[in-house]
Amino acid sequence: MSMVIAHNMAALSALNTLSGNTKSLTKALKQTSSGQRINSAGDDSSGYAISEKMRVQIRALDQAKRNAQNGASALRVAEGGLQQMTELVKTLKERAINAANDTNTDEDRAIIQKEVDQYIDQIDDIASTTSFNGMKLLDGSFALKSTKDHTDEGLVLRGLNTWWMEQGIDLVSECYGIDFSTAKGTREMEIILTDKGANNTLAYVTSATNRPDTYATKLTLTVNMHYFQNMTAEMTNGGDDPANYLDRTIAHELTHAIQRTNFGGIGNNAMPGWFTEGIAELTHGGDDRLRAEIATGGTATSIIAGAATEKYAGGYLSLRYLTEQCGTDTVKKINQYLLEKRPLDASGATFDEALKFATKGRYTDETDLFAKMQADLTAVGSDSKFYKDYCGIDLTNNDTGSAYGSDFYSRYAMGFNAEKIIDEGGGAYGRLPTGTSTIRGLTVKWPSIGAGMYGAMVIQTDTKANRGVNFAIDKMDAGQLGLRNLNLGTQFDAEHSISQIDRAVNKVTDLATLIGSYLSRLEESEANITTAHENTTNAESVIRDADMAMAMTDYTKHNVLAQAAQSMLAQANQNSSNALSLLQ
Repeated sequence: MSMVIAHNMAALSALNTLSGNTKSLTKALKQTSSGQRINSAGDDSSGYAISEKMRVQIRALDQAKRNAQNGASALRVAEGGLQQMTELVKTLKERAINAANDTNTDEDRAIIQKEVDQYIDQIDDIASTTSFNGMKLLDGSFALKSTKDHTDEGLVLRGLNTWWMEQGIDLVSECYGIDFSTAKGTREMEIILTDKGANNTLAYVTSATNRPDTYATKLTLTVNMHYFQNMTAEMTNGGDDPANYLDRTIAHELTHAIQRTNFGGIGNNAMPGWFTEGIAELTHGGDDRLRAEIATGGTATSIIAGAATEKYAGGYLSLRYLTEQCGTDTVKKINQYLLEKRPLDASGATFDEALKFATKGRYTDETDLFAKMQADLTAVGSDSKFYKDYCGIDLTNNDTGSAYGSDFYSRYAMGFNAEKIIDEGGGAYGRLPTGTSTIRGLTVKWPSIGAGMYGAMVIQTDTKANRGVNFAIDKMDAGQLGLRNLNLGTQFDAEHSISQIDRAVNKVTDLATLIGSYLSRLEESEANITTAHENTTNAESVIRDADMAMAMTDYTKHNVLAQAAQSMLAQANQNSSNALSLLQ
C-alpha cells in the first residue's frame, strides 16, 4: 500500500474491528452478568416473544396456585363449621333418645327441650357466622348465586346425566342383549323438559322413521316437569314418591328407545304391543305399580285374555311367566333372534318365530302362549298361587320384580326395591350437562337452561377464562336441617324427633363429605399447577437463559480480540508519522 496521510485505511480497519469486538464483548458481558442469553428483543426477536408469553403463563400459574390454596382455606373453614354442627347434632340425638325413654316425665322432657332449643340456636349461629374474608359460607349465600343447578330442571338434567340414563342403558343391555351398540337406526337422542300437565305421564320417548316399518331415525325423551316441582338434591330417585320415581320411568322409556332403534316394525306382528310394553315394565319391575290390577281376585283370567290389548299388566305378566317357565334369558333370546333374522323392511322373521325359537318350541306363537297361561291358571285355581308358582311374582314383599330383582332372579335373592333399581349409591348429583355428550354409545343433546356450573363458589385454578373449579355450598341452618321445630315434649314427639335428627345428620355429613371431595379436587389442581409451573419455567429457561460456560468463553474471546484490535489501532496510527519522515 502506498504511503498516504489523507486516509489512514489501516487505522480505519483496525477501528472497525475494535468496534465490532467491543460490541460482542458488551453483549457477552450482559449475558455473563445477567445469566440470560436474551436481554432484549434485539438479541433474539422470536425467542424474546415466546419467552415473554411463557413468563406471563408462569406468573398466571403462580396466582392460580395461590387461588387454589385460598380456596382450600375457605373450604376448611366451612368444614370446621360443619364439624361443630355435627357435634351439636350428635348431642341432639342423645337428648332425643333420652326424652323418648319413659323413665322421664313430661316435666323432665320440658327441661331437656330448653337445652335442645339452645343447641338449635347455636346451629343457626354457626351457619350465620362461619365466614372467610367476610363471605358467609354456610348461610346459603353461594346457593343463592347459583345459576340453574338447583332448579327443578337442573336437578332433573343432573340426575339424567349422573345415574339414570347410564344405569338404565346398562340394565337393558345386560338383561335383554340390546343397546345402542347394536342399533341399526339412530344413536342420538334429544332431551326435552316441558310441563305437559296432569296426564299421568312422567316421561315418554318418541321416535321418527322414514316409513312405518323401519328403524328409528330420531329419538326424543320428554320429561313432564308438571310432576317434578320443588325438587331437592336429596331426591336422587327423581322425586319423593316411589310411585313417581323418575329414574324407574327413564329405565322404562330407554327400553322403548333401544327397541325402536334396534328393530323395524315396532307395533306390528314382528314386535307386538304387549311385548314392547311388557319388556319396558319388566326392566324396572311392575309388582308395586301394577299390584292393585294384578292382585285383585279373579283378574288373572281377564289379564291373560286381554294381554294382546292390555299392554302393560298383560305384557308384564306374560313376560314374568315366560322367564319363570323357560329361563331368565328368554327375552334376550327373542331379541337376538329378531336382530339376526329381521331385515330393514317388515318381511323378515316374525315375533312368533322368535318366541318359538327362544322357548325351544314350548310355545309356538303368542296365541299358544296365552292359552297355556290360562290352562296353568285354571289348574292351580288361585291367582296368587299362579302368580307365585308360575310367574315368580311375590306381591307380599317390597321387591318390584325388576329385571334385577329377587323375584326375577330368585336364586340370587338380590331384592331390588323401588329405590334400588337405579342405584344412586348415596352420591351427589354431578355437573349440569350442556351441549351434547355421549352416554353408553348414545349421543345426548341436552336442553339449554343455563351455564354448566356445579355450584356458585368459583375458584379460578386455570389460566384460561371459565376454566376454574366451581363448588356448591348449600344453606345449612336449623331450618334447612329440619330441626327448627324439634319437639321433645312428649314420648311420642321425642320418638318422632329421632328420625328428624337422623335426616339432619345425613345432611350435615353429606355436605361435609362433599367439601372433603372439593378439597381433594383442589389438592389435585394445586399439584397439576405446580407441575405445569415447573415445566413452563424449564421451557422458558431453555429459550432465555445463557449457557454460562459458553458465555464466558465468548467473553474471554471477545476481550482478547478487543485488546488485540486496540493494540493494532495504535500501531496503524503510526503510519502517517512514517510518511512525514520523507519530508525531512
